[in-house]
Amino acid sequence: MKYSDLLSKVSVLILEEDDVQRDLFSQWIPTVSTKIVAESEDVFHEFDSSVALVILSQTALNDEESEIQRYILSRNPSCQMVLITSSALDEAFYEEEYDATITQPISKQEFTTLIEKRLRYGIYSALIEEFYALNSRLLTLERGDSDDGDDELKKTIQARIQKVEIPIQHIGSTINHEDTQELLKSLSLHKEFLNSPSNDKESPARSKFLPDQCPNCSLTWSVDHGNQLGQGYTKMGANVWKCADCGYTVHSYNASNRYIS
Repeated sequence: MKYSDLLSKVSVLILEEDDVQRDLFSQWIPTVSTKIVAESEDVFHEFDSSVALVILSQTALNDEESEIQRYILSRNPSCQMVLITSSALDEAFYEEEYDATITQPISKQEFTTLIEKRLRYGIYSALIEEFYALNSRLLTLERGDSDDGDDELKKTIQARIQKVEIPIQHIGSTINHEDTQELLKSLSLHKEFLNSPSNDKESPARSKFLPDQCPNCSLTWSVDHGNQLGQGYTKMGANVWKCADCGYTVHSYNASNRYIS
């Protein structure tokens, strides 16, 4: 799994109300999938499990700032959040509430450097989260009473761990002391938001027909990967699921107890 492969699977979501600035931002990030919205409520509609970096313009947030932050982090705890402020005083005021702040006017070099750095942080954090979640799941299985199904699941999880370790080692080799401090700040900030009260009422029940893994790429499902993969799948309809990694679509069992794609 190369870093370029990971970049192709993530996206950037930008909230900016100024037309000229939106056009500039879209031109400045040609290599990463980008969603740019003008209204704060659009963030709720456009944010999905692929978003690894959210950039919010202070002037476009209205009264939904905290709600947006909680919404983002409850769905992707590793997502990086950046605030665009209109003055240096605002930047100093908000710097403890976001992973990073940046003040207008913004140059192309400043913006692209920010994007590259924060995407790297977001992807690395997500990989670390997934790595620990997978190892925790594996440890639980190894401590329990094992059957043939569990043995297959263990092999799948072990394979995924090995796959995730490669980019972790690659990105980890580029992490310096400053990066480590920034990552620790993000971890603390995100935990604070995740531990705060939430109005999120979503609690979808798992279907008894849902596979334990993707039949095509073997990505484990119903395990919190802690990144853009989410639970490993997206529900498309009644007993219809789409893999968050390879995009494979799975329907429920047919008469011969085989999944239909």
